[in-house]
Amino acid sequence: MGLDTVELMLKTEEDFGIVIHDYEAEEVATVGQLHALVVRKLRQVVDAPCLTAHAFYRLRRALVDLYDYERAWVHPRRTLFEVIPSRDPVPHWAALSFEANLTLPPLDRVGFWIWGRNAALPGAMTLGQLARETVAWSRLKQGDAEPDVDEEAVYEQLRDNIVEVAWVKPEAVIPEARFVHDLGMD
Repeated sequence: MGLDTVELMLKTEEDFGIVIHDYEAEEVATVGQLHALVVRKLRQVVDAPCLTAHAFYRLRRALVDLYDYERAWVHPRRTLFEVIPSRDPVPHWAALSFEANLTLPPLDRVGFWIWGRNAALPGAMTLGQLARETVAWSRLKQGDAEPDVDEEAVYEQLRDNIVEVAWVKPEAVIPEARFVHDLGMD
């Protein structure tokens, strides 16, 4: 596996929140094979027995990225009051939802009461509780249906990543394209 391929695999792991083991990456020769691997991995995450843990990990990654918190500092017992700036939580809540790629419950559902541009957080919901509430809220909104993986969106993101890493035209990134022979990746 060359540097381009390693860079692509790392970017793919980061963008999709999955882990691609070396032995799996070595088996991937085409764009279509990488797409199938990512979709399979995403479905495993969706079907994972602990969706709450997955939600927490996404929340933690987003909080670290948004506010430069130390990863170890962001743990399930940390309260929302400690991690979300309470002066005006609405834009922070939207940013957290976007960055974590989660549909967070409305602020009033987690205990934020907002008036004017000030907010207070009565009670102290923890990040662990927020992760559980996020899973429950997502299931409530979806009628308890498990979320499905948007295969087209996955393909588009992979295509964009390959174009960025391999410096190829988007039209060259087709499912049959081989990374080494067709796209010139090392």
